[in-house]
Amino acid sequence: LLRVFAGSVAASTVVTFLLGVGDRHGENMMIRQDGTFFHVDYGFLLGEDPKPFLKQKAGDQMTFESMFVEAMGGKDSELYADFKQTAADVYNCL
Repeated sequence: LLRVFAGSVAASTVVTFLLGVGDRHGENMMIRQDGTFFHVDYGFLLGEDPKPFLKQKAGDQMTFESMFVEAMGGKDSELYADFKQTAADVYNCL
């Protein structure tokens, strides 16, 4: 369950970073019963664009909630290391 969660957070983090999706906070994120994480933003769907498409600047960092690091067991956990490797793999593939 946690591995599914970590993998889906990694993929979502990279994809939303590359697409320039902003407004990523805990209130815009959901987790399915199988551990799959996904991003929702009803304001965006209703026409409120919190961050214009493709507005990333050189040097911008991928961000996600620190609560996800805690859910993965902290920065020194094996699961967090797997998350970072998966995010790097997804980024390099895209």
